[in-house]
Amino acid sequence: MNSQPRLLSRPVPQKWPGISVSEWLSDWHKQERPTKDAQIARLVKLASSYDPSEKWAPEGSAFALQQLEMLSKSDPQVFEGWLSIAQRRREREFETILAKRQERTTLEDRTRETGDPLPRDQKGGWTILGDGLRYDDIPLTDPNDLTFITENPRFLGPPPEYYSGFESACRRGSLVAAESIIASEIITATPAFLHHGLCLALKAGNVEVARYFLATGAPIVRKTPNHILSAPVDQQIPLFQLLVDYGWTPNTPGTWGAVLLPSIVTNHSLLRWFLDHGANPNLGEQDEYLYGEPTSDSCAALEKMAYQGNLEAVRMLLDAGAVIQNGFPLHEAAGACPPGGNPHAGMVTPSEEFDRSKIPVMALLVERGADVNQLQGPQKGNMVPGYAIVHAVMAGAVERVRWLLENGADPTVRGPWGSAVDMEKQVEDLSGRDQLPPTTGHSTPQRRRAFPRLAGFLGIAACLWLTFHWLPIAFPKFKLSPCHHHSQTAEDGFPFEDQDALPDSATADPERIPLEAHIMSKCPDARDCLRELVVPTMERVSDEIDFKLSFIANVSNRSSDVTCMHGPGECIGNMLMLCAANLPFPPDDSSTQATTPTVRYLGFATCLISSYEEIPERQFVEQCALEHGIDFDALNQCVSRQDDNPNFLHQEDAPLSGIALLRESAYHSAELEVTTSCTVRVDDTVWCIRDSGAWKDCVMDGKGSQVSVLVDEIERLYGQRN
Repeated sequence: MNSQPRLLSRPVPQKWPGISVSEWLSDWHKQERPTKDAQIARLVKLASSYDPSEKWAPEGSAFALQQLEMLSKSDPQVFEGWLSIAQRRREREFETILAKRQERTTLEDRTRETGDPLPRDQKGGWTILGDGLRYDDIPLTDPNDLTFITENPRFLGPPPEYYSGFESACRRGSLVAAESIIASEIITATPAFLHHGLCLALKAGNVEVARYFLATGAPIVRKTPNHILSAPVDQQIPLFQLLVDYGWTPNTPGTWGAVLLPSIVTNHSLLRWFLDHGANPNLGEQDEYLYGEPTSDSCAALEKMAYQGNLEAVRMLLDAGAVIQNGFPLHEAAGACPPGGNPHAGMVTPSEEFDRSKIPVMALLVERGADVNQLQGPQKGNMVPGYAIVHAVMAGAVERVRWLLENGADPTVRGPWGSAVDMEKQVEDLSGRDQLPPTTGHSTPQRRRAFPRLAGFLGIAACLWLTFHWLPIAFPKFKLSPCHHHSQTAEDGFPFEDQDALPDSATADPERIPLEAHIMSKCPDARDCLRELVVPTMERVSDEIDFKLSFIANVSNRSSDVTCMHGPGECIGNMLMLCAANLPFPPDDSSTQATTPTVRYLGFATCLISSYEEIPERQFVEQCALEHGIDFDALNQCVSRQDDNPNFLHQEDAPLSGIALLRESAYHSAELEVTTSCTVRVDDTVWCIRDSGAWKDCVMDGKGSQVSVLVDEIERLYGQRN
């Protein structure tokens, strides 16, 4: 049997463990010509089945085209087959994009006539070009325009001869050369091509060439100004002034309404220029409309500078009208950690200099109206410490804790993660921070012994570190229900708001109410479902809930294939969340039957799905794992393992397999006839569905999408059974 390069039958994390491209090509070149021809024919047939208008692409179509493209660089016969398919695909992509744009225009016209609101856009779902979303508003006149609407040109084959000279002229300032190429007959100067040249000139800081492209007809679209941030610093103000001369303003929104101000605040001279030219520090990004206006109650710029302790920038923003109450800049300053510091991964011990450097910003914010006892609610569905003083304790910020206490901070106020006093009570046996190993920043024995002087806060930082690291500190009232694959109940050390400890005589195993969310990891409706309903409900009544995440995917009874609506990346995201939920806890004890506490894996899942476009990028996944105390190495092994026998999951000491977990979860959803992400089920009955940006088929006369209604139902059922 020949060892031929073959398509993957199931998704494997890209850029993670697996066969390398060089190994794959080496294997290819060892084949005889007849074998190669047969393989080429199979790849051509599979790649030709692509249809951009279909939600579910044929299995392996994209992979087949990628393999043909790699082989075409060294095999002329392959190049002919690949180029023909690639050109047809590009023409279909062009037609699909134009159709979608016309559909959007018709929809906008109709809503203007009727006065109805536009349906919410789905991030990442409007364009079929992936990176093309970045320039989805560039005018298109020809299929070849698709070459230039992504960050880097997407030529079919080697770049044309003219391109090297054109790129050089744009980057290095040869206005004559740029004019000569545009005036020649070798290219068609469409708006997309001119915009590409404009972006090259902006990134290089080439003001005169950029001016020429604008004068020739290059459009300024929503992402165009971002390129100036890559230009030499001394050229950025002249370039922004050039855009102003052609109608742009600092308040002109980008995609999703985002403005540039939060991206430039660290450059004081540029920040002053923006503010002098009318930049509104309260504008920010929204999540509803791709081409919508900014929100007017953002605090992104102020929070960013507060975290960095940039007093001058904070003062400039406040003087320009930044509203503190739009966000939580005091919390950001109180919880700032030194580079590499992460209270979810290890104890943070900043230097005294770093700690004190944030206090001037905190003082200015309080002077301008910030409340030291303001409660911070969930941020985009993610649970947060709640109060500035808890942020400071988690950051190991002795001086900031002292300052907050001196300025009226209440150490007994309780947020989703409890209060500082609650944390201290759980570790009364700890005598101080010297007993725990610091992981970041600089520390001295004198520095670490400063905590006893903070009005009874001895051991708080150590306790918080233990709570958010690997050590299982039990809070009696919050116990996880038994995992499907294990018999022992896992305990979580993570109290939610309004949760008091039960006395020892309380019922050990109350009957919790099943709450299940069926989702797809790259679905914006699933993101909104978790943010708007599931996480807020868990914050309030987690101790009464048996929570479960299930996944929707296509599984085959005849093969090991698993396909996901949004592609292989979604399958990987599904497996990541399932693996996180089923890893042993604590991570360094593989013999334990306890699995990851709900609050950890739900937090990890929410972190991933909040930026689902980045799944499965390793750095992004690793950061989410770090933030929520998930062992990334174990997670990686689980997702990469190819054992695909669901029965294997129930064998004692069997290693976790992401693909097996996904197959079992997908079968479970299919058996329940759940096909829509996100479907929320309460007590084994459909409660509410989130689909196409709206809540549908919700119980209680449609009010089931309200957190208060769901909480009341959970409490009612829990009271009946306990």
